[in-house]
Amino acid sequence: MGLSSVQLRSFISGSLADSRTIGESCSTKQAYVREEVDRVNENFEKHETIKQFRLVPKEFTEENDMLTPTMKKKRRIILNRFDDRVDEIYAPE
Repeated sequence: MGLSSVQLRSFISGSLADSRTIGESCSTKQAYVREEVDRVNENFEKHETIKQFRLVPKEFTEENDMLTPTMKKKRRIILNRFDDRVDEIYAPE
């Protein structure tokens, strides 16, 4: 059984107060999310699965202008702020 979205958000935004470095914490979170994505992908056909993703350091909110008042993503703003991560996903291998 997987985590709920609230539990996952809590895990991802968890405290860095322990002895891990920020880099280790990010790679641990990336690995955990990868495991969850792989688990969920088992229920889908290959063409329907998530193949790549990147975690970003900020939650999308109205205050940071990444969401509208009706909680829709402002894709153009998000793409501009995280263009380097999007480029990584679509870079030729």
